[in-house]
Amino acid sequence: MRRTAAALGLIGLWACSSSPVNGDGGADGGGTTGGLGGLGLTLTRVSPGSGPLAGNTLVSLNGNGFGTGLQVTFGSRSAQQISVSSEFVATAVTPAGADAGPVDVTVSLDGATATLNGGFTYLGASDGGGDGGLSIGWCNLQFPTTLDATAGAVAGPVYGRVYVKGLTDSSGNPSLLSAEVGYGPTGSSPAGTDWTWSASTFNPSCTGCGNNYEYDGTIDAPGPGTYALAYRFSLNGGGWVDCDTAGDVPYQPANEGVLSVSLADAGQKDAGPSIGWCDLQFPDTLDATPGAPAGPVYGRVYVAGFTDSSGSPSRIAGQVGYGPPGGDPADAGWIWAPASYNASCSDCGNNYEYDATLLAPGPGGYALAYRFSFEDAGWVDCDTVGIPYDPSNAGILTVELADAGQTADSGLSVGWCDLQFPDAVQTSPGAQAGPVYGRVYVAGLTDSSGSAAAILAEVGYGPTGSNPGPADGGWLWTPATYNPTCLACGNNYEYDTAFAAPAAGSYALAYRFSLDQGRTFRDCDTAGDATYSPAAAGTLTVTAPVPDGGPDAGPDGGPDAGVDAGADAGADAGADVDAGADAGPIPLAWCDLQFPTSLALEPGAPSGPVYAQVYAPGVTTTAGNQNDFLAEVGYGPAGSDPADAGWSWAAAAFNPSCSTCNGQNYEYDGTFDAPGLGSYAMASRFSVDRGASWVDCDAVGIPYDPANAGVLTVRWIAVDWCNLQYPPTLTGIAGVDAGLIYGHVLQPGITDAGGAASEILAEVGLGEPGSDPTDPDAGWRWWPSVFNPTCTTCAGGYYEYQGWVVPPDAGSYAYVTRFSLDDGGYWTACGLGGPWLAGAVDDAGVLTVP
Repeated sequence: MRRTAAALGLIGLWACSSSPVNGDGGADGGGTTGGLGGLGLTLTRVSPGSGPLAGNTLVSLNGNGFGTGLQVTFGSRSAQQISVSSEFVATAVTPAGADAGPVDVTVSLDGATATLNGGFTYLGASDGGGDGGLSIGWCNLQFPTTLDATAGAVAGPVYGRVYVKGLTDSSGNPSLLSAEVGYGPTGSSPAGTDWTWSASTFNPSCTGCGNNYEYDGTIDAPGPGTYALAYRFSLNGGGWVDCDTAGDVPYQPANEGVLSVSLADAGQKDAGPSIGWCDLQFPDTLDATPGAPAGPVYGRVYVAGFTDSSGSPSRIAGQVGYGPPGGDPADAGWIWAPASYNASCSDCGNNYEYDATLLAPGPGGYALAYRFSFEDAGWVDCDTVGIPYDPSNAGILTVELADAGQTADSGLSVGWCDLQFPDAVQTSPGAQAGPVYGRVYVAGLTDSSGSAAAILAEVGYGPTGSNPGPADGGWLWTPATYNPTCLACGNNYEYDTAFAAPAAGSYALAYRFSLDQGRTFRDCDTAGDATYSPAAAGTLTVTAPVPDGGPDAGPDGGPDAGVDAGADAGADAGADVDAGADAGPIPLAWCDLQFPTSLALEPGAPSGPVYAQVYAPGVTTTAGNQNDFLAEVGYGPAGSDPADAGWSWAAAAFNPSCSTCNGQNYEYDGTFDAPGLGSYAMASRFSVDRGASWVDCDAVGIPYDPANAGVLTVRWIAVDWCNLQYPPTLTGIAGVDAGLIYGHVLQPGITDAGGAASEILAEVGLGEPGSDPTDPDAGWRWWPSVFNPTCTTCAGGYYEYQGWVVPPDAGSYAYVTRFSLDDGGYWTACGLGGPWLAGAVDDAGVLTVP
C-alpha cells in the first residue's frame, strides 16, 4: 500500500531525525505553509499537494468554516467541481496551471478569505524534466553508509535523501517521489539486474533535512558476504536516479555504501539458507468429525542463519495435510491447507512455528504431516520426528461419525441424490437461472444431523444427451449451498444455487455431490437413478428475449422422487406449480426497495445484499414464475430520477427464502460496490420484458418519487477498535525520542485473517494535555509507527504497531496512537481505553520532560 506523509497543518516539521549527517542538496528557503489562524475561515491542508500542469487533479481541502458557496483558486485561476462535505472538509478539481511550480491556494466564502502559501505545486513533463518541470537535482545514501547484518535478518533502517527544486523546498507532496534502498555486487552499477531493492517511506520527522526530503527502509539481508549499498529515487513515475554516499550524480561505485552480512554463529558452515529441519509438532494424533474443522495443528521449521536470526516469516510457506496411511506426501491424493506463522510461540528456540486448521474428510484413518518451502524453492515434507519424511513416523488423523452409538460405518457414501426442482428451466442469455435445488441422502450423515459442510454440492449444464462425468466433458458447474429451511426433506439434505445462463440453446441440467472435497462426484438426474441417465436429465432452455416475457415457465415440482434409504429419502420440493399460466404481458402492480433503505459504506466496499420486492397479480402469488422478472438494485445522484444518466445498476437474484413476502410478492437481492465519497440515492427496478423497459421503485413503492429514495452515504469509516497499548506514562529528554510507544488495532478481515500489515497506516502523536487529537487545529504532531510481528499480547486478532515521539522542550505532553485504513484519508485516534471519544481528556498517555 502507498504511504503518504501525515498532515501537519500549520505546524512545521520539528522532530529529530535519526540520521546524524545533513546532506543538503540546495539552498535553504522556498515556500512556506500558512493560513489564517483563529476563528472563521481557514485553510490548513491541500492533498495531494502536487499535480499535472494540465490540471484536472481531485484534491481534498482541510480547514475550518467551509460552507455552501465556497470558492477555491489556484494562483489566479478558479477551481472546478467544488464540493463541501463538512465545515472542515471540501474537495475541488484543479484548473490548468499557467506555469510549473508552486502556487498559492485560496478559499473564499461570504467575503472572508484564507490562503495556503505554496499549497499546490504544478508539475511539468511526466518524467520530471523539460517544460520547466521538476527533476531530481541531488540524492544520496545518507545513513548508515556501512551496515552490518545477519543472514536472513531484517537490516536497517537505512536513510536516503533527495532534493527536487520546487518540490522538496516548497512543501510539495512526498508521495510524488518513490524511494528504494538496495544492495548488489561490490563495484557494480545499481542499474544492473543483479541488484535487490526494497521500498522506502517518507520520514516526516527529519529536522536537519533543510530543502531535502528523507526516506527510510529496511532490507532482508542476503547470504553471508560483502555487498554494495545504495539508494535510488523516481519522480512522478519517471526513471530511477541512483544515489551513492557522496550524492554524486551520476552514481560513482567508488562512493558506494557497504553491506556486510555474516552468520549468527560464526563457527557454522554456510550452504545458503535452506530448510535444515522441520516437523509435525502437535498433535501427532488428531480425532475429528466428518466435515468439521480439525485442529489447530502446529509445525516447526529451522533455517540456519534465518529462523535463528529473526528473518522474515513471510519467506517461509507452511502447510498441513492428510493422505492415505503409509503414503508419501509428494504423491497424489494428499489434501493440503495453508498454515500461518505463530508469533506467540514461547519455546521455539531457533525454530519458527506455524499452525493451521483442516476440514475433516469422511470417516476413516489418514496420515497427517507438515511441509515447508523456503523462498518457493520446493516443498520439504516433515513427519512427527523431523526429516527426511518416514511414513512410520507420520501423524494420525482419525475421522469418526459424531454419534458414537450408531452402527459402525466403513465410510460414507452417497446412497441417493437427485435434481429436485425445477426439472426444466427457461431463461435468456446472461440472466440468472434458478435457484435450482438438489437433494442427497447419505446414511449416517443426512439422517443423523451430520455436518452439511462434509458434502460438496454443484449444479451444472452441458450438452444434451451427454453424461456429466469426465468421459464426455463440456459441462460447467456452479457450487451450491446448503438450504437449512427445507421442511419436507426427511432424511435428505437440500442444496440450491443460481447461475448465469450461457448462450442461446438447449442444454442438459444435473446435480452432483462429493464426500471427499471434490476428488470424486456422484452425478444426479431428476429421477434419482442409481446410475445417472441422460434421458432423465433436467433441461435448460436459453432463448433470446421476447417482448412479453413468453409463457409461464414454472414446471411442476413433481411427487416424491426419492428412494427411501432408511426413512424418507426423497420428499416433494414444494407445492405443485402452474405449468401453463397466461402468456400475455405481466401486470406489474407494485415494487419497492425493501431493505436496507439507508446504507453507509466506505469507498469501494461491497454493499452486502440489498433486497427488493415485486408484486404482480396471478404471477408472484404462484411459485415458479421468478424467471419472468429481471431485477436490479443501484444508486445515482441524490434527488435524481433512475431513468436519468449517472445511475449504476447491479443484477439481483431471486431469494426463495423470503419471510416477509406472505405468498404475494417475490423478493430479489443484489450487491454493488460503493462509489466515491458522497451522498447518493438508492433504488431498485424491475423488467418484465427482459430489459426492454424498466419500472423504477423507491423505498415506498411506485411511481418513483425522489423524496422516497433510499439513501447511500459513502464515507471513510473508522477502524473497528484500537488503543494506546503501552506505556501509560513516559519520562523523556527534550529533542530526543522518548522510547517506544505501542498501539493495538483490531480490524475484521485484516488483523484476524492474516492480512497484510501494510493495509493499515499507523502513527503516534504528541500534543497539549487536554487537547483533542482528532482536531486538525489542536497542534498535534505525528510520527509513523511500524508493524511489530513479535507481539506476545496480540491474542484475539490484534495487530501491534510501535513508534516514538520527540518532545521539543521541557514540559508535560499528551500522547496517543492513531490508525487509518485509507492511506491517511481518515484517521481513528486511540487512547488508553480504546477509540478516542470527544471530551476524553484523561485517556491519553502522559509524557513528562523535566
